[in-house]
Amino acid sequence: MSSFLTFKIVLLGDGAVGKTSLRSKYMGEGFAADYTLTIGVDFATKDVIRDDKTFKAQIWDLAGQERFKFLQEKFLKGTQGILFVYDVTRVESLESAIDWFYEVEKEIKKPVPLVILGNKIDTIPEDKRGHLPTELKLEAWGGKRTYQILNTSAKTGENVDQAFESLINEILGS
Repeated sequence: MSSFLTFKIVLLGDGAVGKTSLRSKYMGEGFAADYTLTIGVDFATKDVIRDDKTFKAQIWDLAGQERFKFLQEKFLKGTQGILFVYDVTRVESLESAIDWFYEVEKEIKKPVPLVILGNKIDTIPEDKRGHLPTELKLEAWGGKRTYQILNTSAKTGENVDQAFESLINEILGS
């Protein structure tokens, strides 16, 4: 391996939408059915290899409860990619993810790669999934942008690796 670079990914969204579970699943740690509150911030690292180069992805999981939002500014510094997560069974968590998005835009002055994840897809019957949103149009960083929504399940692993890899590829420009 010829070079080494570290980049920072942040998971954002309300509490109990599955941010920690998604990160754990991507890290190969499995799924825990019990909800554990993230207090402040938690993070893990994972080596990513692209074109004979090793990159270290720092994956930061920010607590989603309102009482921890004061930490946001400090932990968003240096962010190169964001996974906005909402719970497909709670429409209000998508609305909240949009609010998170606009808060982040105030803190991070230039566009960064981001992916929006509708998590807990395993709780929706397959024949009802067609009614879930597939994209979100937002006024962002001085222009209108359309973001794809990727539906995931931290429980089954559906699209979890794809979500992280898609974001990492965008960060690395590959």
